[in-house]
Amino acid sequence: MAKIQLLTNPPITEALIDLRIKPEGNFPIDELDDLAILIGSNYPLKERREIFTSQFEISPKEQKVSQSTHKQGLNGYFFTSEDRKDLVQFSG
Repeated sequence: MAKIQLLTNPPITEALIDLRIKPEGNFPIDELDDLAILIGSNYPLKERREIFTSQFEISPKEQKVSQSTHKQGLNGYFFTSEDRKDLVQFSG
């Protein structure tokens, strides 16, 4: 069996843990902001995650281009460590 060689400077060090839940009832997404109290010591940087849709239409016959963007609001938060190497994402 081949021997595993550990690199002194590995190109990528990454892990992903994906936990999904379905909260009971009508959970207000803005309550995810309260998680900052629980995890703020390890993840002090907070960033809102917004959802929007954008649409454009090209009409060669009329030689016209139209576009529209609709902001749909808050979808969750990113919480990041001070060195920005670790990130936690909560979304609805």
